[in-house]
Amino acid sequence: MSIFVVGNRDRMKDLVGRRTNGTGYYASNAICLVGTDGIRGGATHELLHVMAMNLWGIPERWVNEGTAVDARGPWPGHDVHAVCKHVQAAGELPSLHDVTERFGRLPSAASYPAAGSFVRYLRATGGLDVVRRVWDGGRGVLPDATGPDLDTLEAAWLDVVEQADATGIEYDIHRRK
Repeated sequence: MSIFVVGNRDRMKDLVGRRTNGTGYYASNAICLVGTDGIRGGATHELLHVMAMNLWGIPERWVNEGTAVDARGPWPGHDVHAVCKHVQAAGELPSLHDVTERFGRLPSAASYPAAGSFVRYLRATGGLDVVRRVWDGGRGVLPDATGPDLDTLEAAWLDVVEQADATGIEYDIHRRK
C-alpha cells in the first residue's frame, strides 16, 4: 500500500487532479490524504475503499461510501446518526431512494453521512452479512437482504436517526467534501 500525504487541498489537486480531503485507488493500492489539523482526513475511510474493493469487488457508489463512512467512525467528530438528525432538521437529508439512486448528484455534505448512517443501521440490524449482500447486489437486493421494502426500511432507519442526540452539532451542510 502506498500512502501519499499532502499539506492542503491545493496540493491534493496537483497530485490527483481535484480538490479533496482524500481518495483511494484500489487498482494501485494507494491512498492520498490531506494531513493537516484543520482537515479531519479519513485514512480509515480511504483504506476501507482500497481493501474492500480488492476483497469484495466494486459496489454501487452509495454503499461503497456508506461503508467507508461507517468504518471511519465519527463524521466529522460526531455520531453519524446525530449528523443525519441535524441535516434532517435543516430539511436537507436526502431520501433513501435518492441516496441509493442518485448518490453522486447529491450534495456530499448530506449524501455521505446519510449513506454512512444507513449502512451503520444495516450493520447494526442485520450484521456484516447484510452489508456484504448489499455490497454485492446493490440497491436491488435491499428488500431480499433486509426483509422490508424500501419505504419501510427507510422509516425504520429514520427512527434510529431520530433517537440520536444532535445537541451541539455544528455541521455545515453546504460544505464540500
